[in-house]
Amino acid sequence: NEMLSTPNFHTPALALALDTLAIAHVHLATASAQRILKLMNPHLSGLPKYLSPIGGASAGLLPLQKTVAALLAEIRLCAQPASLDAIAVSEMVEDVAPQTPLAARKLASQTDLLQWLIAIEALVAAQAVDLRKPKSLGRVAKMLHSTIRATVPSLHEDRATGPDVAVVRQAINAAELRSVLANIGLTAQ
Repeated sequence: NEMLSTPNFHTPALALALDTLAIAHVHLATASAQRILKLMNPHLSGLPKYLSPIGGASAGLLPLQKTVAALLAEIRLCAQPASLDAIAVSEMVEDVAPQTPLAARKLASQTDLLQWLIAIEALVAAQAVDLRKPKSLGRVAKMLHSTIRATVPSLHEDRATGPDVAVVRQAINAAELRSVLANIGLTAQ
């Protein structure tokens, strides 16, 4: 958490890489949001509306759609390149200040938002699995479903889902799960 200044250290390449990753995150987030919305749409998923097992006026997981929309909007906002605001500073001695620290902070903030979105998708997917009741799941899907259900019960009636998302986020970011996924080649350690 320290930045040490050095003479002639020029960081546009780093700022551009961070900005590019932020733009790539938007594509990942958009795909996640679309999968969430499709799972809740009975015409597309063949599952009950909003993944509510009781139907009728039940909200099911519908309130999470508003959160998904807000997260996606903020993730997109964080994709605005910081490196575009490079100007000459120090009485024109330094030709370019590429805003690399800003690009790094913005990316860190965006990554946090993306983790919330992924936790919502995981929770929604687990509910879809519970409703679909497939005969079997792949190894990783089964492990993720088990991890989620070990921390959050399936939705049987309307309840606040914000706390569920927080618990799922913590569970899927746990070191133990990350270690297992890394060992089967699905994530960096």
